[in-house]
Amino acid sequence: MKSDEIIQRLVLIPPTLLGVGVIVFLLLRVVPGDPIAMMLPPGASAVDIERLRALYGLDQPILHQFISWVGQVCSGHFGRSISLHQRVFELILMRLPATLELALVATLIAAALGMLAALIGVYYRGRRPEGVIDGGVGVLLAIPDFLWGLVLLLLFGVLLPLLPISGRVDPQLDVAFRTNFYLIESLLTGQLDVAKALLQHMILPALALALPGAAAPAPRWGALSGRGRAYRGQRRPCRSGLLRAKCDLPSPVLHGGPLQRRVQRAYRQSQ
Repeated sequence: MKSDEIIQRLVLIPPTLLGVGVIVFLLLRVVPGDPIAMMLPPGASAVDIERLRALYGLDQPILHQFISWVGQVCSGHFGRSISLHQRVFELILMRLPATLELALVATLIAAALGMLAALIGVYYRGRRPEGVIDGGVGVLLAIPDFLWGLVLLLLFGVLLPLLPISGRVDPQLDVAFRTNFYLIESLLTGQLDVAKALLQHMILPALALALPGAAAPAPRWGALSGRGRAYRGQRRPCRSGLLRAKCDLPSPVLHGGPLQRRVQRAYRQSQ
């Protein structure tokens, strides 16, 4: 990736985040439901509802609410969770290690499956297995990751109960973790049984995330294989068996260079 492309993508990050924020903010105001009614008990009076609405600034115009929300987000204040009654930023930091570990495992699985599929497609280029690989790549790219999650959940969690379908760690394991990076900590401390239990809980969501990503390198590798095949077709003919190894080099390498002159000189001396 060139430096100008990196700069262009970095410049597009702020307007993209602003656009997503506007859409999410408007959708939350359009959908039916009142967050104040969710926070108060059913027998709350209208005075209590209006007081709590003024406390959270929901009685202000929507533009003023959005500006206030953007200012709080930029200052690191994401509000409080209605259901858990905790600060949202603390909840994000609490769940972030599990998300990073899941993304790491999914990336490794996607890279391994993608390279395997690409190499098989390149090896069987122009033969029947290539069509099977291309069809599988199309299916993987067409089905989104959340649908793969439901399929894997029903298949390996309900029909064939081989893997757990919820939780991060087996509740029967009595392990005290020092950090929230459970998998990395268990591997570094040598607790392989704990790491195995964590991977069993992680394999289904990681595989659901990895399957669409695993299909991405396959078309690129196929294009590179076709390019290499066309390049190999530009071999120069040779009339001498002694010089066949040298003449079999691609013509762009030989043409007009010192290697071509040495080959021609050796060919004339052999006559």
